Amino acid sequence: MRISTRARYGLRFLIELARHPGEVLPLKYIAENQKIPRRYLEQIASRLHSEKFVRSYRGPDGGYMLRLPPEEVNLLDILEALGDSPVIIDCIDAKGICDFSSKCAARKVWKEMRDCIAKHLKSITLADIVNQGGNETD
Repeated sequence: MRISTRARYGLRFLIELARHPGEVLPLKYIAENQKIPRRYLEQIASRLHSEKFVRSYRGPDGGYMLRLPPEEVNLLDILEALGDSPVIIDCIDAKGICDFSSKCAARKVWKEMRDCIAKHLKSITLADIVNQGGNETD
């Protein structure tokens, strides 16, 4: 499983918001603090807004804040909202990709691995990440 740059930046965006509960943070501040290109962060923020992870506020004091408490946001949902998912191998869910999918001896192992990763990602909340991490941006 590879985590995309979009997902990594999106998680950093959400971590920044979680570190400032109840505050509306300007996108410019987050982009500078997290060293994320502002235009790219705008796209990510828009997607997370449409997926109901964040609220946006317009105007001179505008910006973003979390829509839900960090304890209610899990890593699997974040990754999926940003287009990543625990895909180990394409043939697990897309039948017909491989001629051997119906008789593949390893298919069950791949499914179990995917399910294990998904379960683990779902068990980690944004609050967990904020609480276990330092204040570094890297």
